[in-house]
Amino acid sequence: MARGNFNDAVQGHIEHVPGKDMGLEIAAPDRSAVTHKADKDSDGCEFCSIAWEYFIDIVMLNYADLVLHFEAALSVCAILGLPKLWRPFSLIFEGPSGAAKSTVMNVILGTSSKEVQDRLYRSDKFTPAAFVSQAANVSKKDLAKIHLLPRIKNRILLTPELGPTFRGKPQEVEDRWATVARVLDGRGLRTDSGTQGRQGFEGDFPFCWIGATTYLPSAAFAAMANVGNRVFFFDTHPPRPTLADLTRVAMRGGSGENESACSNACDSLLYHYFTQHYGDHPESPILCPEIGQEAGQFLSSAAWSIARLRATGIPEYEYRIVEALSELARARAAIQGHTQVQPFHLAIIRHIVASACKLDLRAAMSIALRYESITATELQDLLKCTRDTALKRMEDLAKTGVFHLFKGRAHKPSVLELSENAAYLGWGQQSSTISGECVQQPSESQSSTF
Repeated sequence: MARGNFNDAVQGHIEHVPGKDMGLEIAAPDRSAVTHKADKDSDGCEFCSIAWEYFIDIVMLNYADLVLHFEAALSVCAILGLPKLWRPFSLIFEGPSGAAKSTVMNVILGTSSKEVQDRLYRSDKFTPAAFVSQAANVSKKDLAKIHLLPRIKNRILLTPELGPTFRGKPQEVEDRWATVARVLDGRGLRTDSGTQGRQGFEGDFPFCWIGATTYLPSAAFAAMANVGNRVFFFDTHPPRPTLADLTRVAMRGGSGENESACSNACDSLLYHYFTQHYGDHPESPILCPEIGQEAGQFLSSAAWSIARLRATGIPEYEYRIVEALSELARARAAIQGHTQVQPFHLAIIRHIVASACKLDLRAAMSIALRYESITATELQDLLKCTRDTALKRMEDLAKTGVFHLFKGRAHKPSVLELSENAAYLGWGQQSSTISGECVQQPSESQSSTF
């Protein structure tokens, strides 16, 4: 599609934003996540900026609480267009049933253009063994046709339900994720078995992976920690709907039209991005967005924190984590048509950091990241919990090393602050969307229904 035609098409779409004819107004952008529309980049892609603004408008109109979720998902998709060699990137949306995980997936999968669909690979039933199959009931001649790894190379793997992959006996989970860890190194996978012998591939196998699961038991995190932080999580726990919200849904009917409107806007954005900026010889190669000193320090603090939030023993070295987060930050800037990573591009990174800790600490950490310091009374009020619970959350966060806890004395309250190495997480502060409810870690026996 020619640039002029693309511009005309997007402008035409904007004139017919679903809902405007019914007198609905797009909600005022929350500075926590929504694009800063006044910040244009004269060196970047104007058409990416136009399509991004339109997409955000549509999401704000239809799913105002999910703007950050969509920002994260589209940023993962945009990694494909980065000019530098990059490793596979995996982001898993994790949340309770009905918390919009499927909405994000459905919008991306609902795109209509062949150019976008060619970049997507949907798998509703996934097992790590599929990357390089050793199926005993398949001939060696046909086995090469069913290996997953070559089919997802330079594509976006979408797995709407990963619950079974994360659950099971600790040793089984660890074995599965040892395979995933090797694949996410991006250098292929070779396996040997007594039935099919040596199978697999060597070389560069980059791909992006967006998955979803209900909340995982702590045993799953412990097993995954043993193979390193190659998978990032994004908590999707939104605020509970009010009765007024539910009444509006009841009056409106199903959400099919909402998803369709967002899919159309998503298709316009990704169509341009993939046709103009992606491929061996793109018409308009992306200038890889630069990361300045302060943004680099923010990403360093984020990587340092994630390594400790997920560790069950000695934290892993942070090189791989900061490299992956840098990829995502550059992609977030690129999909908006920017050549420099800005503070508001990093809201998704801060949310990923908060999503890296144990489930029962996420809401407290999300709140604590908004303040230079927070007292037990303030945390108690914001969490809507008891004082003892607030103090326990503060103590547990301090144990990770990401925060310091200054215990209260006479006439002085207990105060929680970011530790020195995590301090840059406060740069360009923007709020997270993790719910303030006190949620508990699920047990293995709890349902994994999506």
